[in-house]
Amino acid sequence: MTATYALKAQVVTIQLDTNLLALGDQTVLTVAATRDPMDGEGSFSWPTWTDTLTGGLEILKIVEEDTLAVELAQGRIGIQVTQKLLVTHWDSGFHTISPIQMGWNNDTIESNSLGIQVLMPEAGDAGKLAGHAPIRLTSWSWKERIQQFFPLALAAALVFAVGFWLFKKWKERGPKEETERNVPVDPLEPAHVIALRRLEAIQSDAVWKKGQIKLHHAASSEALRLYLEHRFHFPALERSTSEIKQAINRLPLSRNETDTLIEVLTLADLVKFAKFTPELSDHERIVSRSIEFVENTIPSLEAKETAAL
Repeated sequence: MTATYALKAQVVTIQLDTNLLALGDQTVLTVAATRDPMDGEGSFSWPTWTDTLTGGLEILKIVEEDTLAVELAQGRIGIQVTQKLLVTHWDSGFHTISPIQMGWNNDTIESNSLGIQVLMPEAGDAGKLAGHAPIRLTSWSWKERIQQFFPLALAAALVFAVGFWLFKKWKERGPKEETERNVPVDPLEPAHVIALRRLEAIQSDAVWKKGQIKLHHAASSEALRLYLEHRFHFPALERSTSEIKQAINRLPLSRNETDTLIEVLTLADLVKFAKFTPELSDHERIVSRSIEFVENTIPSLEAKETAAL
């Protein structure tokens, strides 16, 4: 049971894995915030979760958060951020879960409301306490015992063999050659200097005006991926956009910076692989958004030095 309440191209929805629940049982509430990156800039302001939602739904655990690209109407690609909450209810009957309010810039968006039916457990005999369940004894055959312990014995043997091999190699190691020590390392330019220089060159060349649209978008994506490698030591050149999305939560990025990065990489992939024909404004937008990402993630000390220049 899911409805949507939207502000222009921004939509917030809530959905339960099941709307029929036994008293005290657990289910998952999914909160999804979707936006069209091509329809203005901005970011969602997520609510601060308390112990209980309106309607008596108790939050047991904030399970996970994910960001992904989704298909919108008219074939456009949007960005969706989902938050999963493990919830339960301790009051029987039918309850209404009120809409969740979420900020979008200076506006407020409401999600749909939900209904949930909470059932009481079956009653036992009147005036009697339920007894303990009987203890069941299991008898294992010798074949079952072998099947049970053979994987453990095999794993122990493999660990012993690997440990013995590593110990042998350690004993056989020789002294390091002098050439392996004190190797001078040439200083590198700061990551943001390299990235901004490349992006400004892409912006200046504007090869998309000569019909080289794929080259323009691919170069912007490559410059941003190279920046991720230099700035965060994050192997982005060898990863697909979907793989980057799965691992990006390990980087010290804000939600808005994450959305900007995914927006640029997704647009480049659409042009390169999906034969997507971008608007004229998209050619300049992919470079400007890349520059914005780099400038927002410059280390604080270097950011002050760059601003002084």
